[in-house]
Amino acid sequence: PDGMNPQKPSFGTLEGSCGYGRLDPNEWPYWKVAGISMRLPQHRGPVEGCGSCFELECDDDRCYPGSRVQVVVTDKCPECRDDHVDLQALTFEQMAPASVGNFYMRYRQVECTPPGDIQVQVDQY
Repeated sequence: PDGMNPQKPSFGTLEGSCGYGRLDPNEWPYWKVAGISMRLPQHRGPVEGCGSCFELECDDDRCYPGSRVQVVVTDKCPECRDDHVDLQALTFEQMAPASVGNFYMRYRQVECTPPGDIQVQVDQY
């Protein structure tokens, strides 16, 4: 735990390197967001992984049984190890107690599945 209030916007829910701006916890992706290591293959390319979705499954007995969550990449994590995914605190706590600090997981890139229509605003072209 970093001492930040998980109920308040921070990092990938406030600004994030992907430029989403302040995210509303009551709208998709409901703060189920992540920052990924800049060394992951999915981070390469013109958008550096921004907007891609991953299904994460805990592979550690310190997690809640059957822990699985889908996240949207809204930030990068330059200080992270090669295989690291940095989760928003409330999303982390859906998989394991915060006191665990980190855990092993399996992940795969998946198609993003918002629960309904989403609205996209282009600020510049």
